[in-house]
Amino acid sequence: MVRRTVVVAFDRDAMLLKRPLFVRNGTALLVGFSDKKEGLGRLTSNF
Repeated sequence: MVRRTVVVAFDRDAMLLKRPLFVRNGTALLVGFSDKKEGLGRLTSNF
């Protein structure tokens, strides 16, 4: 329930979001920047 609340807060106020937020089915998967581009590619290809 806490994860969903955080996602809703970001959705309502974009200024809270300073880094990329990856969400699937209303659940935050990852917040931040990836040092490895291939890791980010694997994450985004699953959407």
